[in-house]
Amino acid sequence: MVVGIGVSQRVDLGERKAVMNAKQQISESYKDYVKASTEDFRSETGIGPGSEMNDDFENFVESVSLRLVEGARMHSTDSYRSKSDRKNGTYTYLVLYGISPQTLKNMMETEMNKRGNDDVLYQKFMKSEYKKEHDKKVAEFKQMFEPDIDD
Repeated sequence: MVVGIGVSQRVDLGERKAVMNAKQQISESYKDYVKASTEDFRSETGIGPGSEMNDDFENFVESVSLRLVEGARMHSTDSYRSKSDRKNGTYTYLVLYGISPQTLKNMMETEMNKRGNDDVLYQKFMKSEYKKEHDKKVAEFKQMFEPDIDD
C-alpha cells in the first residue's frame, strides 16, 4: 500500500495527480524490491553481470511493473487544506493505493508463462531459492489481510 499525494486548485486534477503519484510509487517499490533480490538470484543461478539473461530479466521486471500499476486499486481518498494550501488556494489530496498479493502473484506467473516453459531464465527461476523465498513472502503478506475468525 502506498499513499499518493497531489496538490491542485481543482478537485479532479488533485486526485489525478495523487493517483499518478501512487502508481509511480508502486512501480518504483516493485522495481526496488526486484533489484535488491536480483543479485541473490544471479549468484544462485550463476548468471554473470554481462549475461544475455540480464536483459531478459530486466524486460520481465519492466513488463510486470507496468502490469502491476494496472492491477493496483484505490482503497480510499481524503483531502485537506494546510496553511500554505489556504494561502495558495489549493487542496492537498491523498489516495491510498495498493495491489493484492494474489494479483501480484498472478501477474508474475502470467508473464513467466508467456515466456514458455522452455525459456532458460524461467527454468532457473522456478528451481531457485529466490522463488521459494518470494512465495514465502507473498504467503506472509496474504496472511496479514486474512480476517481473524474465532470459532
